[in-house]
Amino acid sequence: MNMIFIKKGVLFVCLFGLCYLLQGCNRNSQGNIVANPYKHIPTLNVKFDELLTIGDTENNALTDPTFVRLSEDGKVFIFDKGSMSVKVFDGTGKLLSEFGQRGRAPGEYLEMTCVLLGSSLVYIYDEFNKRVTVLDFKGVVIKTVRVTSLLWPRDMFVYKGNIIFLNKIPYYLSEASKMNNFLFHEFDSLFNYKTSFGEKSALLPKSKNGSYQDLKEEIQPGTISRVNKEGNEFIYAPYFYEGKMYSFRADTKKNWSNNKIIKNTLVNKLPVIEEASETTTTLKYHFGRDTKYGTVNTESLGVFTLKNGNIIHFIYTLIDNKKRFIVELFDHTGRLLGYSTPDFLFLNNYKNYVKAISPAVIFSAKDKNDHFYLIMFNNSKQGIVRIVKKVNISINR
Repeated sequence: MNMIFIKKGVLFVCLFGLCYLLQGCNRNSQGNIVANPYKHIPTLNVKFDELLTIGDTENNALTDPTFVRLSEDGKVFIFDKGSMSVKVFDGTGKLLSEFGQRGRAPGEYLEMTCVLLGSSLVYIYDEFNKRVTVLDFKGVVIKTVRVTSLLWPRDMFVYKGNIIFLNKIPYYLSEASKMNNFLFHEFDSLFNYKTSFGEKSALLPKSKNGSYQDLKEEIQPGTISRVNKEGNEFIYAPYFYEGKMYSFRADTKKNWSNNKIIKNTLVNKLPVIEEASETTTTLKYHFGRDTKYGTVNTESLGVFTLKNGNIIHFIYTLIDNKKRFIVELFDHTGRLLGYSTPDFLFLNNYKNYVKAISPAVIFSAKDKNDHFYLIMFNNSKQGIVRIVKKVNISINR
């Protein structure tokens, strides 16, 4: 009889211990349960193959690459904020030309805030010079236009001659009140303001946590992906990803509206932001004289539309109390098809360098063959530097 009670006691202790461990592994730093939101979603077999590296030799050295854009004939334009120049490479990584430098004169820059590569023209918005510079592919300045109604736009694209900016105008600037409540702002070809769309209240819901709201409002608005050749549809993914992306479409009168919400099964609720010491956190944010530190559960690293119409989304998220790199795949209707947690060497150091203001891995561009260009950190003789990698991603369901 005693042996039976002993066995039952041991079994109870084992089960209790197992439940405690499982529960502990599914709680975040504030004690909230962080279960795996993908456990009922099909698993994908995703493989990354490196095809090309730019910036790892003296012949193609980069200082601080911030944007990669691709021309229709296969040239790679890398916008390097370290040298304030545009470096043009061929498909093999050979440097073909370079133009631009730091300064205030035409063709010079104090900041490459956001960029656009058209069919034959380059557009560079410079926040400190408060202007857009338009150049040809050889670096010859076509025109410069002063733009004072924008503040730190993060991306831009062209639709039927108009320029649309993904912008983050701070809520405390009263003089920008007419644009203040929207994320997207449309200008004509002469950069005269026309209209705004994409209400912040719908795309970036308010948080009860003031620190997190400051980060969401002021740091990284997110990324956009053009959907079709007509250019009348794009997908917006907020940087602090809460499980939703948004599809926008233009009607025949060129009026934009949110026509679809793309959801996954994330249960993390709001990403976590907490006051903590600098050595234990992944976010550092300066707001006036205050410095805020904290951790965020989920970050969007880029969203793209593949040539078959499917949508691929790269995120860095907290699952089972561990930060993991996740690939999400949606069909063209926004239905989640599956996910993967690929383990590949050249992103292993991501967690060591991740910063909210300057993400350590940026999925910056995709070519017509669905090859991706990543901006990432790399250890070299000169220390930690940024390089550009071209990779192929194969997905098997």
